[in-house]
Amino acid sequence: MQRFSWENITIYTEERERVVLCPTELLETVRRKKVEYARSEGQKKEQRENGAFLRQALSDYLGELPAEPLSVCYNCYGKPYLEDGRCFYSLSHSEELLVCAVSDVEVGADVEVCRPLRQDISRKILSDAEYESYLRLPEEEKNDWLIRVWTEKESIGKLLGTGIRTPKELDRTEFALRTWKRDGAWLTAAKRRTV
Repeated sequence: MQRFSWENITIYTEERERVVLCPTELLETVRRKKVEYARSEGQKKEQRENGAFLRQALSDYLGELPAEPLSVCYNCYGKPYLEDGRCFYSLSHSEELLVCAVSDVEVGADVEVCRPLRQDISRKILSDAEYESYLRLPEEEKNDWLIRVWTEKESIGKLLGTGIRTPKELDRTEFALRTWKRDGAWLTAAKRRTV
């Protein structure tokens, strides 16, 4: 597992195949239900990997490996946080790459592996101003730019707990964002801007 930091956010990354699975009983309650109700063995395995990775990242951040499942609560939008309030986290994955951002403040994170996107998706995710900027880009830069902006918007949606319901025209100036291109993927962490 790789770890790096930005301000008060610690970001963990791992390739899915390298995640060390733990017993399903040690996964938090909602993750255990996701494993139980997954339609295929592949989906069950993916949920177990996501849960084990989350457990490893939170254990590293907290400096302890709990013998019990982590106790997780969810806000009204479904955004998770540790019940005891010790930290907030955001989990994301794209293809075989897992990312978890952990902090003492609410955080959002998203990762997208670089791959060709259908360019018509730009109208669905970009504000009018962003779309105008997108159209002015050289053709060879459009896909990479679109993936980067997508991760920025998704990380804000995960921070707010609204996910894909986040408005296209959202004012991003009220958020602090940090975006990296690492291991063939764009990764963004987001938090609320402090005054």
